[in-house]
Amino acid sequence: MTYGVTITKTFCAAHRLEGHPKCGRLHGHNYSVEAIVVSDRLDDAERMLVDFGVVKNALGGIIKELDHRYLVSTENMIAQDPYEKVAMQTGDAVHLPIVATTAECLAAYIHSEMISLLRLKPPMEVVIRVRETEGNVAFYAPGEDYGHS
Repeated sequence: MTYGVTITKTFCAAHRLEGHPKCGRLHGHNYSVEAIVVSDRLDDAERMLVDFGVVKNALGGIIKELDHRYLVSTENMIAQDPYEKVAMQTGDAVHLPIVATTAECLAAYIHSEMISLLRLKPPMEVVIRVRETEGNVAFYAPGEDYGHS
């Protein structure tokens, strides 16, 4: 049996994928991010997996830093992205320690930030889903197969 708690937050951001024929052009998305905390056990005293408010605050803080920004990856910085300098001068860019601003890399970045903020007790895990468009969703779920063998 597995229990889960999900918090969803949205944000708008621009990005580009350095070197991609289509997505290398500056564009943006209305992202939706789900943080899902899962475990096979509930807290003995409180009979809950984790307080919704704790997860909501952690995810909200991360999303606040990304919202209405130009997302710049290390790859964009190495390639001397022409938009990055202008966006940095106006305070509109955020540098992310990821190789690309794909939904997959954003999910892994948000996961890392959530893990450091939440400090969950094992066997709790965090799964992050990033929806870039209505039909395009990527996720990061460390150490799990999730039926994709």
